[in-house]
Amino acid sequence: MFNTDWLKFARALAPTILLPEKIIEQQKKSTRPPQKSTNRKIRLQAGDVIRESRIIYDHYGVYVGDLKVIHFTDGEVRETSLKNFCTMPSQRISIMGFKPSLIRGVNRKKCVERANKAVGMNNYDLIQHNCEHFATWCRTNKAFSSQATTLGKNEKFRHTAALGSLTGFLTEQFAKEYGMQEKMSVRLSRCI
Repeated sequence: MFNTDWLKFARALAPTILLPEKIIEQQKKSTRPPQKSTNRKIRLQAGDVIRESRIIYDHYGVYVGDLKVIHFTDGEVRETSLKNFCTMPSQRISIMGFKPSLIRGVNRKKCVERANKAVGMNNYDLIQHNCEHFATWCRTNKAFSSQATTLGKNEKFRHTAALGSLTGFLTEQFAKEYGMQEKMSVRLSRCI
């Protein structure tokens, strides 16, 4: 039959897509400092933007206190328990941090107020108004989504957002350009 070099074929179809060897190479170059493993409890602060890495995308929400999260789910902004926010078996969330210049004028209290006022809103759009847009707008007053614009300037990547972001790997650099990065990753059982 046909003897096809699938790697060559994939490169010809999508020269800008990172192939497995490039992904591994980029992971090795990651500048994220190693995190110490500890069993201490982590107190989430109302107004924290949190993220759960799911299989093909990241899900974002705003922690509002009392183990509650406000986030876009099923096309609507809802308040749910932190436990219901986490759907992956790992039960792990990331607490996101922002450049001080980006959150100037939007304190945590205002972030929580914005999230509460948005409950019931149902104008979800994968590319222009998703859970990441919502959470970053609450905290920074600017709606942006590293997943929707995946690696920013490249139009081919913009449309691959519908297929997911490979759980933050492809979007990490773009998010950093906007001043957002993971402060820490924590198991749900350690959150108080």
